[in-house]
Amino acid sequence: MNHSRTLLRTLAAVGAITALAGSATAVALRDAETVSGTPIAGEIDVRTLDTGSYPTEAWDAHDDAYVPFHSDYFKVAAMRLADHVATAFDIEPSLKYQVDLVGDPGFSKAVPSAYLGEDEDTESIAERNNLLFGFQSSGSDQADNFHSSWDWPRPNKSGSTIIGTVVMQFPDAEAADRAATEFYDADFNRYRDRNEAVALTDYAGAHSHWQPGKPTARSFLAHGSYVVAVLASTPTADRGALAELVSKAYRVQLPMLDALAPISDEEMLDLPWDPDRLLHRTLNPSGYAWPDTEDGVVVGPQGILHYAVDRATAKSAYTAMGVEKAAIVDDTTLIRTADVASAERAVTERRTTRAVAGGAEGPPDIPNSSCVENEVPDKRSSASKYTCLIAYDRYVAYVNSDQLLDAHQRAAAQYAILANG
Repeated sequence: MNHSRTLLRTLAAVGAITALAGSATAVALRDAETVSGTPIAGEIDVRTLDTGSYPTEAWDAHDDAYVPFHSDYFKVAAMRLADHVATAFDIEPSLKYQVDLVGDPGFSKAVPSAYLGEDEDTESIAERNNLLFGFQSSGSDQADNFHSSWDWPRPNKSGSTIIGTVVMQFPDAEAADRAATEFYDADFNRYRDRNEAVALTDYAGAHSHWQPGKPTARSFLAHGSYVVAVLASTPTADRGALAELVSKAYRVQLPMLDALAPISDEEMLDLPWDPDRLLHRTLNPSGYAWPDTEDGVVVGPQGILHYAVDRATAKSAYTAMGVEKAAIVDDTTLIRTADVASAERAVTERRTTRAVAGGAEGPPDIPNSSCVENEVPDKRSSASKYTCLIAYDRYVAYVNSDQLLDAHQRAAAQYAILANG
């Protein structure tokens, strides 16, 4: 999802989200092998499994609990916020496909979302009004689509619909209201000769505009200590359709924020980081587990949907298994489900999160495991060819690789990590 990651993150782990996206639909694939059994610690000797060079213990198994740097806590706060941010699929069910973002999903005032406008304008506004943290998500009715960033945004694929939603928290309602106005003024004035204001009947406080003849509108609305920004595109340059799409985004998003109490910058530093050690027990060959909204993710059942390529399929799968918490790192996703039976069903029913090309040989000697071959759109896609699922107690793990043997070894290593506690 990221086109501008830091060198450290690039060296540490590349493409965790597109690897997550290499999952598949929950369909009955008769040619996929499933190894049945009940995953109870001690049932098999994990030392006999072929784990290749992958670790078989949690990365911090012999260390004290990891405490994030102060500078990373905005990411912890952004992941908390992610569980109260609507996906495009929540707003409009036809918009089920993930859209690539410019920048990380979570951000701070240092590097605000590109969806807000030009960096030279938005960075000073975010700094001046003390933006604490934010989270962005986008979706489309067409796969492999995105908003171009050249001049006024427009969909990469003509005739498509896209919604990009950005939610930010400021210290108080006054700062949020001021920031929403300043974001709008800066963006409107940059193309004053081409822009026209757009009134939203149900949201008089929203600041919205479009460029006649172009199919995109941008809007900002303060809501308590939060600011919601929407970048919406419709198949044609239709002002009424754009206004309705933006209004629909607000109708879905604002009630979700009402359920999340704002926090201060001091409270942000007291947020718990992975108290259940879910990320720490996710297969992680790189050997780190710091907070990162791309490749060090810990979120709940709503937050995990932002990381799925096909939100419709993912929501069906995750709802069926009763997701309580999820972690993502280095080509692996670990889910804590409602109970043992739900975890086992997720594997036997192959509840993955995108379309599959067919079944694949399951990993040998691992109870409750199966593999599928994913549909890969084209050679340019970064989606992995294979996904293997394993269930252990209440946990379901998805491991991904372009090589089936490697996927089997990753699955074995993940099973061993869970068995070793």
